[in-house]
Amino acid sequence: METLTGYVEHIIYQNQENGYMVFKLVGEKEITCVGICKGLVEGENIEASGEYGAHPIHGEQFEIRSFHVVA
Repeated sequence: METLTGYVEHIIYQNQENGYMVFKLVGEKEITCVGICKGLVEGENIEASGEYGAHPIHGEQFEIRSFHVVA
């Protein structure tokens, strides 16, 4: 499991019922993140744990298993 730190630049997709999100996280580099991140909003700084994966259409993504907001 890896850890990324950055800010939520743009939410691409959000399911209000289950909290599943697709968003751009900007830290050392910009990466598309996916996962259950209920309550997360654009502009927040987070630390996320998960694994890199490859979507057949959208390319490299970081699959979030857990996260927390940091100051």
